[in-house]
Amino acid sequence: MAAAVHVTVHQLPLLMGISIVRHRGVFAVFWMFSNIVTGISRVLLATLVVSLVSLVILVGGKMVNSRWSSRFPIPWELVLIIFATVSSVQFDLSGQYGIQIVGPIPTGLSPPSLPSFSVSQELLLTALALAVVGYGFQASLGMMFAHKHGYPFHSNQELLAMGLCNSIGGMFQCFPVSGSMSRSAVQESTGGQTQVSSLVSALIILLILLKFGPLFQQLPKTVLAVIILVNLQGVFAQVKNVPKLWNTDRLDLVVWVVTLFSALVFNLDLGLCIAIVFSLFTIVFRTQQPRSAVLGHIAGTDCYRDLEKYSKAHHIPGVTVFSCCNPLYYANAVQTFTSLKQTVSNDINENPEVRPPDQQGAQCAQHCVILELSGVTFMDSVAIGSFKSVLQDFENTQTLFFCASCPDGLLSQMKNHGFVPDFLSLSSFFPSVHHAILHYQGLQVCVCVCVCVLFLLCVCVVLSSLQFNSLFCSDSIIHLFTEHRHRCYRAVTFNGLPA
Repeated sequence: MAAAVHVTVHQLPLLMGISIVRHRGVFAVFWMFSNIVTGISRVLLATLVVSLVSLVILVGGKMVNSRWSSRFPIPWELVLIIFATVSSVQFDLSGQYGIQIVGPIPTGLSPPSLPSFSVSQELLLTALALAVVGYGFQASLGMMFAHKHGYPFHSNQELLAMGLCNSIGGMFQCFPVSGSMSRSAVQESTGGQTQVSSLVSALIILLILLKFGPLFQQLPKTVLAVIILVNLQGVFAQVKNVPKLWNTDRLDLVVWVVTLFSALVFNLDLGLCIAIVFSLFTIVFRTQQPRSAVLGHIAGTDCYRDLEKYSKAHHIPGVTVFSCCNPLYYANAVQTFTSLKQTVSNDINENPEVRPPDQQGAQCAQHCVILELSGVTFMDSVAIGSFKSVLQDFENTQTLFFCASCPDGLLSQMKNHGFVPDFLSLSSFFPSVHHAILHYQGLQVCVCVCVCVLFLLCVCVVLSSLQFNSLFCSDSIIHLFTEHRHRCYRAVTFNGLPA
């Protein structure tokens, strides 16, 4: 958007036929626009008429294409250039009316030669700045058109293309190569969609440089300015996204506004750098506010969702499922793990394991904590240190701890830090929350079985001391074992989870 404003301000003097002083640096666009406003009294009427006629032809032609010639669009830009050049020659627009024309176009190419490396140290910082700004501008244009037409944008491929173009162009004394807002808009509006269109454009420019340059000497500059401005209408249409950003993500709107004004105030190169730095700060701001949720089970499924957002999700008795939704690093690690400990502390009192009536008074089971890590892409050393402290607290309170849906990259990072298996064994990691729940359920069954076995051993000892006959002892053991096994089964299914 800011680039389109820059281009528009630079084309306005050509539309009106006035000459102004071009400014650079801070507030350059505003100074130029001020000079344009003060120079309106010097507008050349003939240039203004040519601009209006060209505008009507081009806009009308595009309307015709959109309504009747959408399949085989007429290249109205080429038609306008030919018509304007012929008219300029026939009516001598430059000599009779003082309209600015393109003028002599040098033909031929410079012979290839290696650049001089004697000034490389002096140009190093300047070349680095040009490379960064040029690539940033190229990437912005590429992503804008990719999003508009629905194709993927490959940043590495763009960087390779820019490197090759500048390396080869440097041997022919060319200007540094980067994306062009105006030319890209013109090519898009003429229906160019593949690399063949770029190849055709390059061949036409090569032919003009070698042979046909003199044919376009009489072309009025105002016609070129009209072509550029008309094809920038798609870029200016981005203003329609402002209400949508206001309703959906106001932080993105702030980034958009800061980028626009920084590029207008400090020019495109410095403004782009300021916008990138500000965008990085917004990323830190987003991630330093930890996003987490306590998950509940949706009956009849293996799905676990946020209890605050899903009314059909319910607490799992004796289990706290805590989900982290952002990377963990020094800015948010303490807040995240503090929230985890507070949630577990509340759940121990408010969400204990529910036992069937015939098992009231039995040994209380351990509370289980499951940390869902699917949204955590990385942890830094500070976050891992906080993680160790939390695990130590859970171990002191005899709380079971499992991890679920841990990305492979995060698990490798934990291994590199020695966190796994020194502080947390690999057996505590599960592919999903449901697998971790089933494992905890199995542990509870084992606890019940162990209690049954101990109880039976005690019964055997008591019966032996009373010297009952062996048959009666065996029948009693079988009866008691069967009864406790049914009780364990009822205790599992009472929690509402499949066995």
